[in-house]
Amino acid sequence: MLKECKSDKQGSYHNILESCFNFNIRKAARSLCSYFDTSLDKVGITSGQLAILVAIDFLKGKNTTTISQYLGMDRTSFIRGVKILIKKNWVEFEGTSDRRVHSYHVTENGNLIIEKAIPVLQHVNELLRRNLKQYLTSDDCRGLLTSLDIVRRISISAREHR
Repeated sequence: MLKECKSDKQGSYHNILESCFNFNIRKAARSLCSYFDTSLDKVGITSGQLAILVAIDFLKGKNTTTISQYLGMDRTSFIRGVKILIKKNWVEFEGTSDRRVHSYHVTENGNLIIEKAIPVLQHVNELLRRNLKQYLTSDDCRGLLTSLDIVRRISISAREHR
């Protein structure tokens, strides 16, 4: 928890922030990413890179927009992430006559990284699940995942209807 604020105004801002869904979800996400990234370090990939790599493999031959939407990322962040994977020779893309449209494919090297990373991801996820069981039931854990998906869908819907 933060130290006492210097003014009532700062205290009010702090209270607003502490009850903000965005702030708390992002704080938890940063912590989780760090936890997973540390474990995936030995494979040489981050959790964000692995998510992109697996999405490209799952959505074989799809374009930037389709894959970035699937991941819940903006196109710019996706492109920045996929460029790293291309440099590492884990992904390749095929251009079309329209230079704005690319389809992506996981290379053999990319598949080897996925094969190494998935068991690590599963192990870390199981450790996290066991730790969560000290505080949450299995139903609570499923409910948490469902709730996060609902928040994601509501935020997409709200953004589209602005």
